[in-house]
Amino acid sequence: LVGREGIWRQIAEVIERWYGPLLELMVATVDRALPPSDRLRALVLQLADWAAANSRFITHVLMDAAAGEPAARQFVRSLAGRHPALILRVLTEAQRAGELPRGEPLNMLLFLMGAIALPILLTERLAEARLAPSELSRALSAFAREREHRVQRLDWALAGLSREARDDSPATRH
Repeated sequence: LVGREGIWRQIAEVIERWYGPLLELMVATVDRALPPSDRLRALVLQLADWAAANSRFITHVLMDAAAGEPAARQFVRSLAGRHPALILRVLTEAQRAGELPRGEPLNMLLFLMGAIALPILLTERLAEARLAPSELSRALSAFAREREHRVQRLDWALAGLSREARDDSPATRH
């Protein structure tokens, strides 16, 4: 008979096996010999692709963590030092290279995640809760989850940040 601690440990192991391949892929991308903006784009797309493929599990882990489930809470609390740290590292490198504007990297990360990953998770919950008409829910889900739309949102977000970096360069300031 497995006690409560044993069950939580097993749940934690399942979560880590589920998340591990994404983290390995992202670690490999961080160290690739590419310009920082290319690595940043690749990292965000890897995360978004994974989130789209795993949105139901992600939302359940987040809801379990919010409800106080120990394994889920431990996992969610550990995330800051994982994929967000990798993205922040490359984002900061892109800022130093002049590819992105100066500013708080965490705020830029939130902007990118709000444009790319958040719609995936929100539309999943919206559909599950049946809070919108099914036709609207399907349309929102398609825009949030289909790769071509995720890529388009990321390109728009990075283009906006890149333009701001160009506009903020010493050569364009008056």
